[in-house]
Amino acid sequence: MNYSTRAASGLVAGILALGTGPTAAMAAPLSVTHAVHQHARQHGHSHRFNLKGLVTAANGTQLQVLVGQGHLGGQRLRGQSVRLDLNARGHHPSPDLGDSIHAQGTADSAMGEFDASQFEVQAAGDGSALVGVLDAVDGTTLMVNVSAAAGSDDQGDQGDGQGDQGDATNGDDQGDDVAIDASTASVSLDGQPASVAQLTPGETVAVLGETADDSALATQVMAYSAVPGIADGTITQVSGNVLTLSSGDGGGGGDSEDGNSAVDVTGSQIFLDGQPGATVSQLAAGDDVLAIGTAGSDPLAATVTFAFDQGGDDHGGDGQGD
Repeated sequence: MNYSTRAASGLVAGILALGTGPTAAMAAPLSVTHAVHQHARQHGHSHRFNLKGLVTAANGTQLQVLVGQGHLGGQRLRGQSVRLDLNARGHHPSPDLGDSIHAQGTADSAMGEFDASQFEVQAAGDGSALVGVLDAVDGTTLMVNVSAAAGSDDQGDQGDGQGDQGDATNGDDQGDDVAIDASTASVSLDGQPASVAQLTPGETVAVLGETADDSALATQVMAYSAVPGIADGTITQVSGNVLTLSSGDGGGGGDSEDGNSAVDVTGSQIFLDGQPGATVSQLAAGDDVLAIGTAGSDPLAATVTFAFDQGGDDHGGDGQGD
């Protein structure tokens, strides 16, 4: 099932993101991480860098970027927030909050500043959502080992299926982690309002936001102290309040041997293309879905359902199957 650019190559569970990414300028000074400063102090000269990430703050040609993957000299960059100055010649679009960026250039080792001589920007799209195991919390940055995804067309391989949940709960294996900026996200824990500081490694988290290149800018973070049931796939039928999904690994007892799973959205909060308040009548065959609900229920009794319109028919109608 094709969830995204990365999901399209086999991602089975866990990423959905918000619709059109927000646009904002940041007036406050931009900062760099302690880790980057440390590297700068240890190496007293400039180094080439190559990085991909998401813009988490923008002020003209100065950006704050959460790095999903990259290198600074011989050091790997991942999950770090860096200040990026755009010094490339020629006309370039001004990046906005939530845009993804691929940049190359030279880092000033004395200041820890990244000067981009080349860069490409991809505007925020319809977004995506992810679910996985929380490996680490560093301030407002979450490292999540992704196990399920659907939605946007600019994501990559971020997990190996929902059955991998629980394999990285000790935070030791973060090779497939997605770095998530939750600084402006609405956070809940077991359905109750919470703060990022209240989240604990090992919990299951669902994240709604803009996602690309192993990094995400979250608008919603939903954490669960007990592993919930999870089902994902493409809608093949809507019958009353029950969705039939195909091609997802699924979870929560909703799977069948033929690769289909069933989800009951009767009591579920439904997000459609990142927007809350949708109803089952707005869902249609062809939509990508990631549902979270009561473990062991069959069909899965969803409490939260993320759906993304992939061009299916009958949106805005009754959306019901036979």
